[in-house]
Amino acid sequence: MHKKNLNKTCAIILCGGKGTRLGTLGLKKNKTLINYKGNPLIYHIIKHLNKFNINRAIIPFGYKGMAVKKYINRKFKKSEIFCFNAGINTSIINRIKKSLKFIDNSYTNIIILNGDSFYSFNLKKLINNQLINKKILINLVCSKL
Repeated sequence: MHKKNLNKTCAIILCGGKGTRLGTLGLKKNKTLINYKGNPLIYHIIKHLNKFNINRAIIPFGYKGMAVKKYINRKFKKSEIFCFNAGINTSIINRIKKSLKFIDNSYTNIIILNGDSFYSFNLKKLINNQLINKKILINLVCSKL
């Protein structure tokens, strides 16, 4: 698969969690903005997607989401990344449904990522040539054991 095949791929980065498992840190900031290697997690996620020529991202935020939106608007081109308030108590499936409204028909692939997890993945190996010719939905979830 070539990078050009991913030009029509849009990412949905879920950033709505309340961060309750983080204790007091979760009360202070959105999980997406926690620093990892000198930058917030959301920065690493977007930069990694850019390596595969995925520049369009939709970010449905909730809890402490305005801080996420301010960071994104300051750090990245507004035309490539769209943030919106999906609501604090909105379920993941409803965040995804709301996000789909902001993705036009020119995008043939959608990747859904959690905004509070960063891991290096090789998208070329993840998507094979048979999948690239169809409309696909991929949810990338990973945690270290």
